[in-house]
Amino acid sequence: MFVLSSFQIGQQMIKLVFPEEKQAEELFEIIETDRKALSEWMPWTKNVKSKKR
Repeated sequence: MFVLSSFQIGQQMIKLVFPEEKQAEELFEIIETDRKALSEWMPWTKNVKSKKR
């Protein structure tokens, strides 16, 4: 896992990481479920049509 950045909020450690291929299915399902809300802040979600490249 490649960590781009990390920081702490209270007791929570937050890490910004590059996604890995093994996470593709779960990430795609999250995008499918929340596409409208996500697209407001992340316009690229409108172009994601499958979990494959």
